[in-house]
Amino acid sequence: MASQAVKKGAHQELQIKATDELVRGVYANVITCSIGQHEVTLDFVHVEPQASDPEGTKDVGYLVSRVILSKSNLTPLIDLLTRQRAKIEGEEDAQSAS
Repeated sequence: MASQAVKKGAHQELQIKATDELVRGVYANVITCSIGQHEVTLDFVHVEPQASDPEGTKDVGYLVSRVILSKSNLTPLIDLLTRQRAKIEGEEDAQSAS
């Protein structure tokens, strides 16, 4: 069991605990998003390039994780991903400039 402390607010910390299996994570190369009345569902799918259905007409994807968020968490998630993307792009720009 692994645990990690993260800041929850200005003065609070949240202790996050996870099993070793969750810490290892899973690989996904496709993400789908469904929006319901009160929640947002993110499905993370692993599509193997050589895998196809028995007829060989469609790729086969395996659902590796499903995350269901309240709609109120969608904007903070987008903000977080936007900040992380900016960091990655800044690192790539710095590498190409050197």
